[in-house]
Amino acid sequence: MDNPRTLDLIVRSRATVLEILENRGYDVSAYKGIHPEEIFKLAVAGQDFLKIIVSAKPEMGAPAEKAVVLYWVEAPVRLSIESHIEKYLTANADGESTDAFDPTAHELIVILAEPQHEVFHNTAIKHWNAKKLHLSFFQLENVISNPARHAFVPRHRKLSPEEVSALVKGLHLTSKTQLPHIKYHVDMQARVLGLVPGDIVEIAAPSETSGVYVKYRVCTP
Repeated sequence: MDNPRTLDLIVRSRATVLEILENRGYDVSAYKGIHPEEIFKLAVAGQDFLKIIVSAKPEMGAPAEKAVVLYWVEAPVRLSIESHIEKYLTANADGESTDAFDPTAHELIVILAEPQHEVFHNTAIKHWNAKKLHLSFFQLENVISNPARHAFVPRHRKLSPEEVSALVKGLHLTSKTQLPHIKYHVDMQARVLGLVPGDIVEIAAPSETSGVYVKYRVCTP
């Protein structure tokens, strides 16, 4: 990899990627404390060296048992995204190595250097509907800082199963889909939190009258 701008974005965004993973409930300790110069060397060596594989912390509510982060930044993949996904899943379907990937128990996060495009949303939604594969894409430029920490973004929090049950009962809902929707993968906050269809998020927005106004959204495909 020899694109100076891409190398710079990788180094600057690495801490954000780890923060997003940690906030989702994964153990990122093995990747913390790495000096930016070392990240730069990994990037120069090739995108496979940048791969992140983390396991869920017990009782932290992570979306899956394991998360794998891949960097596909050396060339645009928009026109061949389906073949890239299938190639990865096929290559890592068997075995008990750390690279083994189980679509039913693990989630896959892909970091891209190319601009955002609707095809990435459609691909993520398609794979969830077809296989319940939790797949998400992030552009390097969008994770220079954590999108959840932007000044004008209200606090989003995924509810635990116990909180969901209490909410459904308290609001006398016959179905979670009666709540307003937040779109799987399309909504940046849904992506950052690792929401999948059926999850409910609490949004605490500023209010001029009450200080904080709490509302709820259900994630839908």
